[in-house]
Amino acid sequence: MSGYDPIVQKLKEARFHLSKLEDLVSMDEFYPNANAFLTAAHSVLLVARHELGWTDRKSEQQLGFTDQQILDRKSFDSWYKNSDGAKCLNAHPLFSDRDVVIHRTGQAGFMHTSISFGGVAIEPGNAFAPSLVWRKGRISLPLEDKNLFFYVDRTGSKFLASEYCKAYLQQIEEFVGELRKYPWR
Repeated sequence: MSGYDPIVQKLKEARFHLSKLEDLVSMDEFYPNANAFLTAAHSVLLVARHELGWTDRKSEQQLGFTDQQILDRKSFDSWYKNSDGAKCLNAHPLFSDRDVVIHRTGQAGFMHTSISFGGVAIEPGNAFAPSLVWRKGRISLPLEDKNLFFYVDRTGSKFLASEYCKAYLQQIEEFVGELRKYPWR
């Protein structure tokens, strides 16, 4: 494919949103960027399946392909179904969290803990509520919006959000690299 490559464009978009996440401490900035990252990262696989595959296309979209193009697309579908990289990405918590963001709660499994002087965060916050802080023997909301962001997986384990997202994006980049080894690229 020469020129514009929608798979690479979605990958660039995911990188852009990840780069914005890495230094954010404000709740108001983090959550929208996290959602944008999840959507762009998730889209890399969806766009690959649409651009290169056969079964995800509607019948009217399947018209006009040569026999060889149809074989190539079906070959891609077979590869994708058996690809360890695709299986790993489809099973990744951030892949399914995109559906949570878009279709359910409006926020993935991210949480934040306030970085405040003079107090200790006792209850983490999320996109809809700030964290609670124990300050001078009283529970209060943090005075300033400086936070550490975490991703909490299905087991309850906490990971620094930017590092977890970075590892997820690296898996996506490896998947795109794998795509380039085959004739449909």
